[in-house]
Amino acid sequence: MSVEGARDYLEEKTTRLRASGLSMTAEVVRGDPARRIVSAANTLNADLIVLTTHGKKEMDAVFSGSVANKVCGMGDTPLLLLRAWKPLRSSFRS
Repeated sequence: MSVEGARDYLEEKTTRLRASGLSMTAEVVRGDPARRIVSAANTLNADLIVLTTHGKKEMDAVFSGSVANKVCGMGDTPLLLLRAWKPLRSSFRS
């Protein structure tokens, strides 16, 4: 996904969530994801970091260098992990 595509995606999601009354900050940055996430949380004095996870098993995540695992070990900000949503495949064909 391009930087512009990522910004468009985040803008769509944050607009919808802000409309429901949530306060949040979303931005696209480059660099080591875990370090940038923790740094941004510290700079913004964030109350919570929310990340999605692909649900890899523990050992798979350790060996693949899971961003969520790294963030968990680097920061003091509470971390909420949500399982990435996957649409169900229909077995019916039209």
